[in-house]
Amino acid sequence: MIKNFLQRLKNRFAAIPEFEHRVFRQIFNKKHPTFKQIKYVGRFLTIQEKRVVVILTCLALFSFILLIGRFWFFNLQAKPISGGTYIEGTVSEPKFINPLLASDDIDLDLSRLIFSGLLKYDKNLELKPDLAENVSVSQDKKQYTVCLKKNIFWHDGEKLTPEDILFTFNLAQSDVSKSQFKSLIKESEAQQLDENCVQFKLKNPSDAFMSALTLGILPKHIWQNVTQENFSQSEFNLRPIGSGPFQFKSLTQDRSNVLKAYTLERNEKFYGHVANLQEITFKIYSDFNQAAEALKNKEIIGLGYAPKKIRDEVAGLKNIKHYPLNLPYYTVIFFNLKDQNSPLKDKAVREALAYLTPKKQIFKDVLNEEGQIIDSAILPFSSAYNPNITKYGFNPSLAEKTLTQAGWQKNQRGIFEKNGQELEITLTTVSQPDLETTAKLIQIAWQDIGIKIKSITISPDQIAEVIKARNFQSFLYGVLANSDSDPYFLWHSSQIAPPGLNLSGFNNRKADELLEKAEKTKGNNLGKKYWGDFQEIIAENIPAVFLYNTTYSYLVDKKIKGIDINYIHRPSDRFINIENWYIKTKMVWK
Repeated sequence: MIKNFLQRLKNRFAAIPEFEHRVFRQIFNKKHPTFKQIKYVGRFLTIQEKRVVVILTCLALFSFILLIGRFWFFNLQAKPISGGTYIEGTVSEPKFINPLLASDDIDLDLSRLIFSGLLKYDKNLELKPDLAENVSVSQDKKQYTVCLKKNIFWHDGEKLTPEDILFTFNLAQSDVSKSQFKSLIKESEAQQLDENCVQFKLKNPSDAFMSALTLGILPKHIWQNVTQENFSQSEFNLRPIGSGPFQFKSLTQDRSNVLKAYTLERNEKFYGHVANLQEITFKIYSDFNQAAEALKNKEIIGLGYAPKKIRDEVAGLKNIKHYPLNLPYYTVIFFNLKDQNSPLKDKAVREALAYLTPKKQIFKDVLNEEGQIIDSAILPFSSAYNPNITKYGFNPSLAEKTLTQAGWQKNQRGIFEKNGQELEITLTTVSQPDLETTAKLIQIAWQDIGIKIKSITISPDQIAEVIKARNFQSFLYGVLANSDSDPYFLWHSSQIAPPGLNLSGFNNRKADELLEKAEKTKGNNLGKKYWGDFQEIIAENIPAVFLYNTTYSYLVDKKIKGIDINYIHRPSDRFINIENWYIKTKMVWK
């Protein structure tokens, strides 16, 4: 049939006169149709033929795009490039950006970015060299020799030397220091071996001393002229000179000289990997609600800590990613055992309150079951945790029985009293959403059986003074355990007086002996046994009620890339790999 059709077509064109052929070739002398000619094709196609053409055209375009995408995916990659500003919200105002004075989270955060230690933790929380080129430890673990990397400079251009190391560690042993490592280095001596190396000599062997080498180093040429009396008042506590990946750039204050923003810029001469981010700015807000609004309005692109209420508010924001970081941070009700007139001196009262504390309800309502309920001064994920200690589950009937057996009886008003004195407890906590909600649940549970509860909420600015004066009966507060879970600084009797942090004033000779022995044998099975026995003493004496260990909720805009961390020792550890964070990228060949 096709053959007949072609023959008829040939005969038809053969019948056209030669003259017409010549005219046709002169008018249409191109071998290929022009666009003007192509646009008339549709007039000669049927509806079905038009559909076929459209489908084939779409398939061709899709195949072309797929081919280009495949080529792009397999041959090009996004590479981080320099630039961009990270803006984080905080509710604390920096005061002491100094490794020897920093205690608040914001001070520790900034100190982490500005200063360097001899060692640092990596994303796996393993110690690795920072300023140090290498560290050697003697077999008896009494000598630590550290040699510095070459060509390390302070932010002002001065060279960092072993003299800076000796100067810093000597200051860390003095009265001006509030460093968490003070107890570790107080019995060590440091000496310079040569122009590049220093050696630390310890009176007793210690594995834990390695963690003290993460202490941020201060520049001697800046601080040597500052007296100890003026150490905390120095302007360099707010405009510091360090050697870390970021350096101080500027601060912004309002008309009342209240700090509103603090900006760092990249250290271009950093001895390690120079950061991708150009700047980091911390914006300061009066509370978490304001910070959350700023996050919603994109005034900030990160929030350093987010209570459950704030997390719920921003949960619907598609541009925000939630990083739940595991942290040795736990919430405790400390009982002030130094207050001689307090009913908490009666162990039966403390035991009853332990039975009345609704841990499971708190864990569900406050934490949304993120974290874990705890019963000990050492957290469950620590190898030193003793799971066999006495635990006080929620049991109001047993609480009433405990009080009754101790001589407490209910009066006509339904309040427990003894010797004509009603049982009244003051519960103090800090004005933070999670703590305030927890305090309300505790207050309701405690007073349900006939205990008068007075609740006091203090502002974050009052924390230091309340702790220093031990101005509380019971104190609901969150504490950060040492990186190695050592409970010494919270429970040894030597830490009762300020600036020690034995908030309960717990004084037990046997517990002290166990903590001291554990300190010397830390890292081996004997040390774990001492810590295990110590936990039994704490559980028996009930100087505190341990509530929960929670995660550190970190909210960051998804445009910040390169965050690679899951577990931290303290909030400032979220910046462990800050040099690798980035915003801007460019496509390069693989």
